[in-house]
Amino acid sequence: GAKGYPVVWPLLMVKGFGEEHDFSVSDSPVSYADLQNGYHNLLNETNTDNIFEVEDEKRIRYFYQADWIGRPLGNSDYSEDFVEYSVTGDAFESATIEGTGNVYSSR
Repeated sequence: GAKGYPVVWPLLMVKGFGEEHDFSVSDSPVSYADLQNGYHNLLNETNTDNIFEVEDEKRIRYFYQADWIGRPLGNSDYSEDFVEYSVTGDAFESATIEGTGNVYSSR
């Protein structure tokens, strides 16, 4: 990615109960922190156009990444640091990804 930051390809596909419409793309700046309320709204049959209640279109979102490539799955002895990143623009634009300097260790 840009500046040595990770390349991320976020994707969330949602369709509510009984909805029938063509695929569409939303540029709503959602993050994992929004998912629980979104799921709650879906279960209460909120139209998918309104499941995420994002008030600030310019807000900072955060994600965490660890390098698991080539690591054995299920290895309980293995621990990895999680590096925190912030995203200030479109999630597909790696130029808007910045390291926050926060590293969370499992050790």
